[in-house]
Amino acid sequence: MRQAATFAIVFLLAPAGRAQNDWPAYGHDHVNTHFSPLKQVTPANVTRLHRAWTYHTGDKGAQFESTPIVVGNRMFLSTPAGRVVGARARNRQGNLEV
Repeated sequence: MRQAATFAIVFLLAPAGRAQNDWPAYGHDHVNTHFSPLKQVTPANVTRLHRAWTYHTGDKGAQFESTPIVVGNRMFLSTPAGRVVGARARNRQGNLEV
C-alpha cells in the first residue's frame, strides 16, 4: 500500500517538473486547463500577434486542423494521412527544422 501511495504522489507531481513552455497534451495538461503560464502574450500586445510560419504536410485531401503538442522545444502534430511530424524553430524568423 505504501508503494502505491508513493507512486501516486510521484505520478501526480511529475508534470510540475516539466519545462514551463511545454504543451505536452491536448488542453495543455492532464486536467485540460487550456492555460499557459507563459508571459510573452499579454492583453496589451495580443492584437499585434501574427502568423510566424505555416507548415504544408504535402498530404493530399481536404484542409485540416491539428492540435500540436510541444515537448522539449519540439512541436509534434499529426497529418491527414496519419503521419506524425516533429519540428523545432531554428531562429526568430520562424524557420522550421523538420
